[in-house]
Amino acid sequence: MVSMILEVEGLWKEYGSLHVLRDLSFSVARGESVALLGPSGCGKTTLFRILLRKEGYTRGTIRGTFDAAGYLPQGGCLFPWKTVMENVELPLQIQRVDRAIRRDRIEAQLSTFGLAGFSDTYPHELSGGMKQRVALLRTIITGAPILFLDEPFGALDTITRHRLQIWLAEIIADLDRTTLFVTHDIEEAVLLAQRVIILTERPAGILGEQKIDLGTDKRTNRMSRAFMHAKETLLTMIEEGGGS
Repeated sequence: MVSMILEVEGLWKEYGSLHVLRDLSFSVARGESVALLGPSGCGKTTLFRILLRKEGYTRGTIRGTFDAAGYLPQGGCLFPWKTVMENVELPLQIQRVDRAIRRDRIEAQLSTFGLAGFSDTYPHELSGGMKQRVALLRTIITGAPILFLDEPFGALDTITRHRLQIWLAEIIADLDRTTLFVTHDIEEAVLLAQRVIILTERPAGILGEQKIDLGTDKRTNRMSRAFMHAKETLLTMIEEGGGS
C-alpha cells in the first residue's frame, strides 16, 4: 500500500477579491519526487507557504505535518555576513545539535555538493551556482523527510542551470526523501520529477498531471528520445488544456 505524506483536497486561497488558488486537489506519496509546473505568478509560491503553515487558506483540507520540512525559497536566501559553514549549520543550530557534531556532518557533505575547501568562504565570494548549492545543502542537511524547493535554479544563467539540474537529479536519486518543487521550466520538471502536476494561470487550478517514467541516464540526456517524448507530452497537455 502506498503511503501518502501529503494530501490536499479542494484548496482555495483568496485575498479579498483576488483569487489565487482554485479547488486544488492532489497527493504526494512518501519518497516521491513531484513537480508543480505552472506559469510565473500563478500562485505556486503561495501554495508552498500554505503547505508549510506560513500562511492560511480560505477553505479546503490539508493532511500532512511539515514542521520538520526542508524549505529552499527562491534565491536561496543566504546570510551575507555568514560563511558557508555558518549558513549551512543554521537549521542544525535551531535543532540544538552539538557544534562539533553538526560541523562534522556538514564537512562530510561538502565534497558531494562541490563545496570542499569553501567552508570559510562568504557568499559574495561564490558564483551563483555555488551559492545555490550552499542553499540546497542547508535544506537537506537536517535530514527532513520532505523537501520543498521553490524554483531552485530560476535565477541562474542557462548553462549553470542545466549543469545544476543534472547534479540535483543525481542527488535526489540518492536521497530517500520526498521532494516537492515548483518550476515554470518544462525540461526541469522532466529531469527532476517522477510525476508532474500542471497548474493553470492564476487562480491556479490543476490542468492535468503526467508520470515521468525515466531512469536517471535518460533523464540527464535532454536529447534522448525518451526525454523528448516526455517533454512533448507535457507541452501537448498544456496546449490542449489538459488530458493525461
